[in-house]
Amino acid sequence: MKPNKNKPLEIQSSYVFHDQSSTYGQVNFNAYQHTLFLQSIYRVQKLNHDLIAGISLKSNIYDDNSILTRSNLDSSKTKIRSDIIPGIFIQDDWKFNNRWKLLLAMRFDYDFNQGLILSPRTSLQFKANQQTQYRLGKP
Repeated sequence: MKPNKNKPLEIQSSYVFHDQSSTYGQVNFNAYQHTLFLQSIYRVQKLNHDLIAGISLKSNIYDDNSILTRSNLDSSKTKIRSDIIPGIFIQDDWKFNNRWKLLLAMRFDYDFNQGLILSPRTSLQFKANQQTQYRLGKP
């Protein structure tokens, strides 16, 4: 995403609906999933730094007829899985010169089933020419 100096605050959203009905040999598989993602980003450019901070919210509703989603009380019924995952993140994209750039980022998400999820990100980029770039990092 390219920075927009006139709009340092951005709101992003997406919604995906997936409905599947398949047959594998004699086995029928039916599933549906609703995923909503909302994110607010605040961007500031200072000297050689492009700083980004934001908050996010992901809502996921999923059900299928597999053994993994069967109800503990009645194995003929499935239980709908519903997750809400809030998150916060910060990122610094530091440009040393026209050829070298360092990206440092940290994301914190909270899954109510799995707890706190930390996602660090680092990347060192070297731009050899207009067509060739090399990256070393951890996504």
